[in-house]
Amino acid sequence: MCSETADTNRDPEFMASGTPARKLQVYFPEYQAERHSTQFAFACGLGERAEGDYVFIRDGSMQELRARGQRCFQRVDSCDEADLVSYPHSYAPGSATDEAVNVARRHQLPCVFFRNADRPSPTHLPHGIIFQESIFASRRTPCELPQPAIVDDLLAGQSLTVRTKQRTPVVSFRGFPGTGWHREWLRRLIGGSEAYLGSYLRKKAIRQCQKSRLVETRFELLRFGRTYEHRDKLRELYIRNICESDYVLCIRGAGNFSFRLYETICLGRIPVFLNTDSLLPLADIIDWPRHCVWIEPGDFHRIADRIREFHDALSSDDFSRLQQENRLLWEGYLEATAFWRRSLWGVVGSPAPKTVGPHT
Repeated sequence: MCSETADTNRDPEFMASGTPARKLQVYFPEYQAERHSTQFAFACGLGERAEGDYVFIRDGSMQELRARGQRCFQRVDSCDEADLVSYPHSYAPGSATDEAVNVARRHQLPCVFFRNADRPSPTHLPHGIIFQESIFASRRTPCELPQPAIVDDLLAGQSLTVRTKQRTPVVSFRGFPGTGWHREWLRRLIGGSEAYLGSYLRKKAIRQCQKSRLVETRFELLRFGRTYEHRDKLRELYIRNICESDYVLCIRGAGNFSFRLYETICLGRIPVFLNTDSLLPLADIIDWPRHCVWIEPGDFHRIADRIREFHDALSSDDFSRLQQENRLLWEGYLEATAFWRRSLWGVVGSPAPKTVGPHT
């Protein structure tokens, strides 16, 4: 549970009605119309398309993100009006990002970048910070901060259905099952990178759970890459697989992060998270091992056992409450605009204004 409040449902900062007391004023330098905006810049009203918009496949979901963003943030035309400077495109070293840093420094303003990359190189900035999904705790530089993977609201206005605790926990996964140890070994032998580690761990976790009598599995293993055909149906089946389970395998992919982790929390289910030198967002205020089955590398060989231990330690009331708390965690802290609002006011050096409604 978040340390700031014992009940996020009663947290006035996120659940009170009304509009923000004051919008955060943001200046975006070096904008190039032919490039995609960052998701944050798009939410502030800049650009026609955002990087990573393929995640928002529900009709109107990107427009909803922009509407929520514009309730909290205001794009301004000069640094004289701004609370902070934000580069409008994904961070990459070069003259444009250097100039954004220089503009912010001249005006004594915080400078914020967002980076959309699975395997980013460690970065050192003379001024400013970079938010990114893929991050390693042991390699993080002082200017790098984790942000949640930006995902659509998979409940989309529907009420959370809370599952009743049963004796045997139901574990689900729908997607590509991953590769075996022999392919992982071969890739490493010929110079392959850690990008394949997630695929190997996914395969290993699936096999462990399938062989164990401690858990019931609901695995729908598919052998295809990303496809844009029949997206609505694929989304429906993916959501159903998560909702009809208690726990969901959430294991890193090519980057050291998991979209599924945030989608699972969004749907009020309990992630099974394998810690691969991970640094999750807002770790100073979110007790992550309380919200998921947190598995350290030393226990990767006993994943089913750890799920069962976690499950058996919960009372029926605790089990129901945790599902509700996970949904509220996403609404108040991990949904894109909620996260940006909390984090960016922190960068500015002030707490966020207290009057703001859900999903803002």
